[in-house]
Amino acid sequence: MNVSIHGIRPTDVEGLPRFGDRLGEIADLAATFPAIAHNAGFDIGAIRAACAAAEASVPEFDYACTLVLARRMLNLPSNRLPFVCRELGVEFNRHHDAGADADGAARVALALAARADAGSLAELLERARVRMGRTAPIDWQSCHVVRDYHDLPVPPETNSDADRSNPFYGEVVVFTGGLAVPRPEAWQRVADLGAIAQKGVTKHTTMLVIGGGFTGHNPDDFATGKALAAAQRRDKGHQIEVLNEDEFGADSTSSSQPVPNSRRQHAVHLIHRAPSAPAGGAPASATPKAPRWSRNFTLFKQPFLESNYSRGNHDP
Repeated sequence: MNVSIHGIRPTDVEGLPRFGDRLGEIADLAATFPAIAHNAGFDIGAIRAACAAAEASVPEFDYACTLVLARRMLNLPSNRLPFVCRELGVEFNRHHDAGADADGAARVALALAARADAGSLAELLERARVRMGRTAPIDWQSCHVVRDYHDLPVPPETNSDADRSNPFYGEVVVFTGGLAVPRPEAWQRVADLGAIAQKGVTKHTTMLVIGGGFTGHNPDDFATGKALAAAQRRDKGHQIEVLNEDEFGADSTSSSQPVPNSRRQHAVHLIHRAPSAPAGGAPASATPKAPRWSRNFTLFKQPFLESNYSRGNHDP
């Protein structure tokens, strides 16, 4: 999989110095010039892991992340490096090639500095209200946006009086990727419909809405931490429905029809086909255990199910 991404094969590095042998040069370079990367958190994590594998001390240096800066300064549906380069007029052709990615990140930083009329990296970070990251042998700090605590957006309270038949009622919803509406507005929209809006994917999450131009339903196909977390939980059997922005936009503005939901469809079919107890009753130990979905039956809108099944409609 790695070779398919970056094109570096074992034969390309055979006989060359190992990471630990070149680490000193990397540390000297990073201590001399500003270190900049796009999605620097990934690169710093890779450096720390490589140091651990080489049994070497993690070098100390400051770094900035153009992904953090782009999210702060641009309004794009996706802040991946190719999209940011296109927005800023930076020539970029070989994504995941190490040299091209490094060159692209550097040029993005220069272009953002020009937009902000900043004469240095420090001035650019100050105007964007972004703090430099720092890596060290024991402790390290990510490059991050500086916010006062009271300025941090908080998901709104759920509307307990919402219509129980709408597709978001009772769901625990997380958003990822750039949306056509601000994130607080998206939170408010689902909260008004009776959902619980969450910042991050947890064991309680039941729905992930992916923006950024995403059109599928597989979180593995979208490169964000929340999508990865959702994919990992789904691999473990956790039921998380994935919506793209078009589906979210249509379903969150109308409560007349439930959102297409393979998880919910499977659940109602299981409930509908649940075997009845034998005539005369049966011992509790002999009664089949109800599916997990039916034990949370309130999530599936009993009035809606009864009205649909009474009409023979088995496709909600």
